Amino acid sequence: MSDNSLQYSIELRAAGAVNNSSPACILSVVDRLRLLREREQAWGCLHFAESTRIPVTYQPPSSCIYDLSGGVLVLGEPGLLWGENPAVRALRLTEALKAGVGHDSRRGISPVEPYWSRVTAEPDVYIIDFGLAAQGHDLIALATYKPQALQPTEGMAAIRLHILQLSTGQHHPIASQPVMYVLDTSSLPEASLACVQIVGDLLGILLIFDFAAHPDEFALYNWKS
Repeated sequence: MSDNSLQYSIELRAAGAVNNSSPACILSVVDRLRLLREREQAWGCLHFAESTRIPVTYQPPSSCIYDLSGGVLVLGEPGLLWGENPAVRALRLTEALKAGVGHDSRRGISPVEPYWSRVTAEPDVYIIDFGLAAQGHDLIALATYKPQALQPTEGMAAIRLHILQLSTGQHHPIASQPVMYVLDTSSLPEASLACVQIVGDLLGILLIFDFAAHPDEFALYNWKS
C-alpha cells in the first residue's frame, strides 16, 4: 500500500466516511484524499461553498414553533395573540432550491411564495406544537387546543392531536384515528409548554403546565393502530 493510500484509509476512518468504490468514480487516491481533507476543513470552520436565504413572505413572520427536518422547513403562522397559531407553513427545501428560489449574491431574490404550503387542523383551533416525519411517512402531527365555551369551568380547552399528510394537508390515509383526544385543561397556551415527537409508529406528546393545580402529562400513541 502506498503512502497516499495508507493516509487516505486513516483519514477516511477518522472522518467517519466510506470510500466510493463505484466503477463510475475515476478519481485517483490523491484526488480523493484532497477532497476529503477539503471537506473536513470546511466542516471544521463551518465554511460552506454556497448559502441561500429563504424569505418568509407571509405576515407576521414570527412564531414560537418551527422545525427543520427531512429537507422540510415548517414555521408556525401566528394569530393575533401570542401562542395562537391557526396554521403552519411548510416549505420543501430541495424542490424550492432546485427551482432557484431564495436569495443569493449572484441571482438576487427569486419568488418563493408558490412553494409554501399551508396546513391547518380545523376551524377555531390553535396549534401549540407539531411533530414531523416527512421522509418516512409524509406525516405531520398537529397538537391543538380548542376553547370549550360550553364547559362549566371557565377557560377550559381540549387538547388533541391531528394526524395529517404533509403533502396534502388532509387526514393521513394510514392513521388509525385522524384526531386523537389528549386531555381537557384550564391552562392558557402561554402558561404551558407542549412538545410533540414522532419515532417510527410512535407519537409522543409532553405537556408541561406552569401551575401546580395541573400535573404535567406525557402521552404515547401508536398513530397507525
